[in-house]
Amino acid sequence: MRADKPKRHILVADDDEVLCDLLQVLLANEGFSVAVARDGDEVLMAVGLRKPDLIVLDIMIPGLSGFDLLRTLQADTALRDIPVVMLSARSGERDQVQAFDFGASDFIAKPFRVEELGTRIKRVLARRSAETPG
Repeated sequence: MRADKPKRHILVADDDEVLCDLLQVLLANEGFSVAVARDGDEVLMAVGLRKPDLIVLDIMIPGLSGFDLLRTLQADTALRDIPVVMLSARSGERDQVQAFDFGASDFIAKPFRVEELGTRIKRVLARRSAETPG
């Protein structure tokens, strides 16, 4: 009998409690293991405890901003390979370009469609799997 494949682990980083609860349920229903962080320090602590397969990150979270966190992750060789999907109400062209410059894998503006977020997460993870040998 074949062992079940472990669930992909997603860290949702946003200070909106309702949104976090919604994403936690929706992503769990899609077969993901989900953790939530509500500020920049919690993100770094969560990443230290269990390296996620992907982070859904808001730009405007308390403490370290989403941009600061992107820079911190990119500066750490053990963490720079974690794909990050930005999910933010700050959706101007400048914010999007800055997110990609700092290493984001994708950017979704709030408000968003749940189906779109799920599809984009799966696409980023599939690209990551195709790029990673083994």
